Amino acid sequence: MHVTPGEIKRLHWGCGSSAEPGWINSDKKAGPGVHLVADIRDGLPLESDSIDYAVSIHALQEFSYPEIVPVLQELRRMLKPGGVLRMGLPDLIKGVAAYQAGNRRYFRILPSRGRRLPNFMVRQNRNS
Repeated sequence: MHVTPGEIKRLHWGCGSSAEPGWINSDKKAGPGVHLVADIRDGLPLESDSIDYAVSIHALQEFSYPEIVPVLQELRRMLKPGGVLRMGLPDLIKGVAAYQAGNRRYFRILPSRGRRLPNFMVRQNRNS
């Protein structure tokens, strides 16, 4: 992706199918509008201190607890000093309330992942 010198560089990490124009869209899977196909655990092919603004919506929770700090460190590596990182994550209080109320719709339970509600409170990679 060509970026003009002095242009604000925006990274949308973990964009999935929500790639946006004007952003460097990155995901581990190729798709329409995805510029960088890479797994952040292996590092993203972006220079250090090169991103002004990074956003990630509902991607961090896909990693196991031991992977979270290295993922955040990689995002920090790419941010310019004074850069902004915005992350959207599930709301734990809403999740607990939905669990206590037995609200299965909140968790969007898929048949392939089992049907026990407690399994959806914390989703971790069992191989870590």
